[in-house]
Amino acid sequence: MINFAEWIGWKVFYWLNRLVDLRTPVSHSVSVTTAVEQSGSTGPDIWVFCSTIGELNACRPLIEKLSSQGRLTLITDRQCYLESFQQQFPTAAVIELTGAITDCEQLIPQISPDLLVVCEIPAKPNDAPCRLSYGLLRGAKRAGSKLFLVNAWLYHYLPSCRMDRIERRWFTRAYLALFDHVTVQTQQVADELVADGLAVDKVTVSGNMKFDALKQHSGDSLNTTSRALIEQLNGVETPVFVAGCLASLEESGQLLEVLKKVKQTMPGVLVVLAPRHPENKAFMAAFLEQLEASNLTYLRKSDLIETALDSCDCLVLDTFGELKNFYAAADVCYVGCNHNVLEPLSFGKPTLISGDWNPIYPSYPVYHLTKARGLVQEAESMDELERLLRTYLEGQQTADRSVVRQQLDDLAGAADISYRRIQQDLKSVDNNLNIQ
Repeated sequence: MINFAEWIGWKVFYWLNRLVDLRTPVSHSVSVTTAVEQSGSTGPDIWVFCSTIGELNACRPLIEKLSSQGRLTLITDRQCYLESFQQQFPTAAVIELTGAITDCEQLIPQISPDLLVVCEIPAKPNDAPCRLSYGLLRGAKRAGSKLFLVNAWLYHYLPSCRMDRIERRWFTRAYLALFDHVTVQTQQVADELVADGLAVDKVTVSGNMKFDALKQHSGDSLNTTSRALIEQLNGVETPVFVAGCLASLEESGQLLEVLKKVKQTMPGVLVVLAPRHPENKAFMAAFLEQLEASNLTYLRKSDLIETALDSCDCLVLDTFGELKNFYAAADVCYVGCNHNVLEPLSFGKPTLISGDWNPIYPSYPVYHLTKARGLVQEAESMDELERLLRTYLEGQQTADRSVVRQQLDDLAGAADISYRRIQQDLKSVDNNLNIQ
């Protein structure tokens, strides 16, 4: 039940937003790409919000369970994930939001969801680097949708503008009250959400769904060029090094200096470098300038028609949703600071890290746990990173894949916990569902 004070507050907030939008209109409208394969499918309409490919990959085991129960629609607030989302879920429709206050008005009357699931973020209004408005969730709830927040994490971002500050101040408690249930990664997140107004009986500490996602197979989202590249990497006798999730120019610059030294004595090493956000044109331009200044020759994956890795020092993986497959083909992996170390570990690969990891990032609990168990090797300096990289590339040290796999399996289970919490709500939407 939405109370009168909230209703008045929402009306004021809505029209303030409309005035702001008139001054700075968005450059695009809401995009809804409908999958032809969905026509004639039965079951409830299930919407799942994943801001980026990271949330999609992390929550994929749960999303696959949900997609088997009805018509799946994936929602993102970015304009670059349509292809990679549909590669992983070909039968799903995809909605690309604008972030404007009017998104709800354009969507809910057309295709009101029976169930709406928010993956990981935002756990509170504008708490994370994504745009999912209270208004869209409010509109779905008023239209009769069941709402769930799963694998929740808090970034503690500061509001980026005055309207964000107002939204957070006025609607945090109401935002949390919209959800029928919330599953979170840690007790600390649960305690903070309860302190901000979430009912105690509406939250469950499930653990991190990323450990469940490790059971997914690689290779299921590869296009023809990528598949040929993976086959080439698997077939070479020289070692393969893959560095993924590079998001800091300082870190990438230091890594390139290490690679220059390694290539001087091991010129045959094949190197794959994957920036975290290839859609960020400014970062990519600066990153490629670093590569050119390093005198390491490179090819961009997006420019390749045929495979020719022996003609360059580095392959720049500037496409979406393929990094996991390249990790699988590596002999040694490196993961950029504050990002997901689990993908290379899922293949039992020696995994190196460096830098100052930030405790507020959702990657931190996984980093801390895997480091404590000796599953990742952290370099305290670039000299140590060079030493570790040489050690693994030369085969002097290897990872025990069975031990790594068993330790990771012991930490799984969050997806099943979240799904069980949703099951009863799915049944209330459609009593004819046969939920296993």
